Amino acid sequence: MEVHPSVLTYRGTFVEPLTEYLTLTNTTSEPLAFKVKTTAPKLYCVRPNASIINPGEKAEISVILQGYTTPLPKDFKCKDKFLIVSCPCPDFTDASKVAENWTTLYQQNGQNGAQKKLRVNFIVEGDVRDDTHINETSFANATQNNMTAHDTLVFPNEDTTFAHDKSINPNVSVVNPNVSVNPNVSVNPDRTIQETNILPLEEQPKPAELKSELEDSNTKINTLSEKLDSNEKAPESIAVSPETVSGVSLPFAALLVIIALLLGWYIF
Repeated sequence: MEVHPSVLTYRGTFVEPLTEYLTLTNTTSEPLAFKVKTTAPKLYCVRPNASIINPGEKAEISVILQGYTTPLPKDFKCKDKFLIVSCPCPDFTDASKVAENWTTLYQQNGQNGAQKKLRVNFIVEGDVRDDTHINETSFANATQNNMTAHDTLVFPNEDTTFAHDKSINPNVSVVNPNVSVNPNVSVNPDRTIQETNILPLEEQPKPAELKSELEDSNTKINTLSEKLDSNEKAPESIAVSPETVSGVSLPFAALLVIIALLLGWYIF
């Protein structure tokens, strides 16, 4: 039996199945049964791996390499081998049952059989698609980094670097940092603040001034209270009536003065 080629050569990246073919030729005058064996049965799939070839005929055998999970290095050396064993089978004609009856056939006719050894050669080639994918990935990463660099704004007069955040609503106005919010105004985080009583920082009264104004207001209130008490105790013979001054009663006038002072202190 002749076997062609003598070396089984695979080319590619070896991450996908590869198929090569063997041609077996029966050069004898009687039918030959054959069986293909390999040192790596889990890596190769041979179809058919056993059959019968009549005299003068040929049989094409496909040898499928299953492929590796990772790409092979360029200098990878394959040590796999194949062995094609053949023997005469004059009394056996069912080619589909050669594999299951091979032991019996070889015991009966193996002395007139033959063996052919084949070695396997791997030629590792680069995958253009993988290189393109790598280049596209590198370009995408570079573009993304460039966009990120442009989205980051650095203010030289500030201590903080502000990055552009797409989650920020561009319609929200920025509050002036030099104004303070009245603490008495309640803020609802789920609603937009409609009104806020704010005063510039430079116009806000200092604590010392507030304390002084408060003491002056208390002194004025005490003085008015003393005058009010003395007016109530004065004799009725006084020409000016204690009950009214210019048409306004003293208690009501004192109350107006107190209210005016409190309003002035609270506002200014």
